[in-house]
Amino acid sequence: MKFPARDQAALASYTCVLVPGPDSLIVTEELPYLLTPTISASPRINGPSRFGARAGHPFLYTIPASGERPMVFKVRGLPRGLDLDPLSGIISGSVAERGSYEVTLFAKNDFGEATRPFEIVIGDTIALTPPMGWNSWNAWGWSVDQGKIVAAARAFKDKGLLDHGWSYINVDDGWTIKGDDPRPKRERDGSILVNRK
Repeated sequence: MKFPARDQAALASYTCVLVPGPDSLIVTEELPYLLTPTISASPRINGPSRFGARAGHPFLYTIPASGERPMVFKVRGLPRGLDLDPLSGIISGSVAERGSYEVTLFAKNDFGEATRPFEIVIGDTIALTPPMGWNSWNAWGWSVDQGKIVAAARAFKDKGLLDHGWSYINVDDGWTIKGDDPRPKRERDGSILVNRK
């Protein structure tokens, strides 16, 4: 397989030679090979246009913004109970009052500034947009362990996926104590106990 320009979208070509008998079959095909487009140095706010949380519960949201770092973040219109870390873009806290809060997100660096309207919804419906993330089962099945989950989280950051709205890592089957194990499966308060991995 040939990749003429590895740093950009290109055509990939490959040749397949099949020799099952006296006649050989040679097939050459060219197809698009798309890499993530080059990221602009100026800020761009990505991700969903709304985010939900329950009233009185912890709220945690990182403004997904691509562009050169360092970057400074601002939010206009944050509801009472939420705070912004201007260097990381992390909004955290807890909102007591149910409602829909229209805010404006800002991201600024040496190359420009981006703004975007954003809705914070405090109520009973929390999964307002499809979660962007990764599920451990598809890659590791029963062999999932702490090191693999930490590596996946680091990859989200190192590969810039966080800057594009990827924010969930679902640790699927393989982390709990199996049903036939004689050890207790839950703490006294009902919390699930994990296995040694």
